[in-house]
Amino acid sequence: MSQPHADAIRSPEGILTYSELSELINQAAQRLHGLGKHSRTVAIVLPRTRSAVVALLAAWRAGYAYAPLDPRWPRERLNRMLDQLQPAAVWIRGADAQRIDTRWPLICDDPEAPVRPRSEETTTIIGDGTEAAYVLCTSGTTGTPRAAIVTHEMVDNDVRSLLSVVLDHERPTIVASTPLTFDVSVFEIVAALMTGGCIDFVDSVLALRDRDEATGSVLCSVPSLLRQLLEDPQVSLRYRSIVTAGEPLTADLVGLVHDRCPQTRLFNAYGQVETFYTSIWEVPRGESEPPPTMLVGHPLQGKHAYVLDSSLAEVSHGEVGELFVSGLVSPGYVNSPRHSALRFVPLNVAQPGIRAVRTGDLVRRTSSGLEYVGRVDRQIKIAGVGVNVSDIESLLTANPNFREAAVILNPKMPADLVVFVVPQSRQSSADPEADARQALESALPSNLGPAVIVVVDHIPRASSGKIDYHAVADLYSSGPAGPVLNEQALVGLFKEVLDVDSVSPDADFFGLGGYSLKVAGLASRIRATFDVPCTMLDIIANPTPRGLARLLTPRRQT
Repeated sequence: MSQPHADAIRSPEGILTYSELSELINQAAQRLHGLGKHSRTVAIVLPRTRSAVVALLAAWRAGYAYAPLDPRWPRERLNRMLDQLQPAAVWIRGADAQRIDTRWPLICDDPEAPVRPRSEETTTIIGDGTEAAYVLCTSGTTGTPRAAIVTHEMVDNDVRSLLSVVLDHERPTIVASTPLTFDVSVFEIVAALMTGGCIDFVDSVLALRDRDEATGSVLCSVPSLLRQLLEDPQVSLRYRSIVTAGEPLTADLVGLVHDRCPQTRLFNAYGQVETFYTSIWEVPRGESEPPPTMLVGHPLQGKHAYVLDSSLAEVSHGEVGELFVSGLVSPGYVNSPRHSALRFVPLNVAQPGIRAVRTGDLVRRTSSGLEYVGRVDRQIKIAGVGVNVSDIESLLTANPNFREAAVILNPKMPADLVVFVVPQSRQSSADPEADARQALESALPSNLGPAVIVVVDHIPRASSGKIDYHAVADLYSSGPAGPVLNEQALVGLFKEVLDVDSVSPDADFFGLGGYSLKVAGLASRIRATFDVPCTMLDIIANPTPRGLARLLTPRRQT
């Protein structure tokens, strides 16, 4: 510890120096001693606070991998993931403990609470070699949960490789705004500590709007949240580097970044849970027009990319194929040999027996690096989460109330899902929309639920019998104008998003229990239901149904 009194973490709870952080980690690690040898994984089911960071670093110091789970996930999803993980213990708040099956040993103490006098300090935070560093859930929707193992060697390699590209000075300040259930959070935390820098820990990237000027070394964000920040003229971002990942980076957003942040370097990073980071590309500045499609760059050191056809033969330069990644990649999924065998496949390309991750992404090679084209399957990304829409359709058609289902991205609001359902009969459900939403709530995190559910008589199909998704999108685009936008309609959306029985026109969204993910959900529902622009900042500034109606009604009339 070369600078024990330097700031290690700045957060809403205060500042911790490296010395103070190390002491808290040592104390918290003592809670993990003697948990048994059947598992080397600790599930961390804590709210996203500084204490959760202390807990995951304590797991590393005690020789465990950590598995972050969101305590706001549906109970069924939480316990399904724990069944997959078989953890040595679950670190969780006492208030949330009743949501966890009792067969798991629980640690309900605050990670920062004092314990008995600390033992001799162990300086290692990053572990060695092939030991697991963390285990991350890859199932963004309703499918069987899969927990991918990421090793310390992968973390060390990928963080150092990224830093060599995006960082141009020592002891950086790196914003930590990403939920711990996303692997970008690992880069944010480790990159700062690895370089003797400071973690600027914020509740979410949108919290930066509350600062007169947000400054630092590196800011990571999904493009949709970065757009919300930059579209607010009151927000001032002064970062040396901005790194986007998790969603497509569009040309208009590139132009917005370059316009609002003229001194900032912009990067587009790419990877999967199974590879951590795969590649990165610096978006060029000074061109008359941003490129219409965004590259994901060249593979990082320790990674090898292969673009293959359906027979696993390499395609020619410039042709589209599926991306396979080898080198420093995950050893597989926890307790899931079947899924591991499907995703981690042997290749005979450069040399026999290469083990590679089948990404499911379609790319082409260009002189500037890999260009992302689309997906082999019907997986899309919303706020950085992989959502397999086929899983949603299967869940609904398995419900006895529905005969058919189709899921598309809203053509007008591409961060929102639209679900079409065909009831089994007129008598099968008194309220098909409510039944469909209830069926999905138990399986989907709240921020991934569909913005709109449309009840139809049939789903358009092609002559092959397969769903014609272009016709489905046309059906939505050419449909009726939609519900009237007024106070009562917004009251209904407030009740649905917040899951409360009663809301008055002057009720405050946050006073009723709203928080950032709920704000995002409400904004999504409003956009899709009324076909009107609505941002999270609109709701924050106008948090009542009456106030929102006054703001949004004129927009719909223009």
